[in-house]
Amino acid sequence: MALLLESLRNQILVPWWGRRDGLDSNEFEIGPKDLRCQVEDITTTAASTLSNFGFTNLACTVASSATYTLPLPPVGVTKTIVQTSSSTLGYNVRLPSGANFVTTSGSSWNQITFLGLGQTADIIAISSAKFSVRAGASASGLTASTF
Repeated sequence: MALLLESLRNQILVPWWGRRDGLDSNEFEIGPKDLRCQVEDITTTAASTLSNFGFTNLACTVASSATYTLPLPPVGVTKTIVQTSSSTLGYNVRLPSGANFVTTSGSSWNQITFLGLGQTADIIAISSAKFSVRAGASASGLTASTF
């Protein structure tokens, strides 16, 4: 069933910008065409801290590897990380001590490694110490491990 923007806007009960933005009866924000997020380009192989929200593009030089830290976000925040470099040497993304990635291969991992062009991790903070890695074709080939 199609649900176009005008139909959604008709459901606004609590507007804060006329028909352009507001809450519906289920307390979901409706009205804007979409929400934009930060896009972060990582072009260094130096140990760095990634932002804990938005989109991160691992775009280092072709023959390089690196290790990055992903700080814990508030519960419910989503984060997407994609490798756009063709390097196959490995980009490691680590969580702080005591935090883990939950993947289809287990939940005791605190590091994921990107090994090729196009590999993507679409993750969501499900607790103050756990990130769930959403399964899908874009996640295949990622490796999860403990450092």
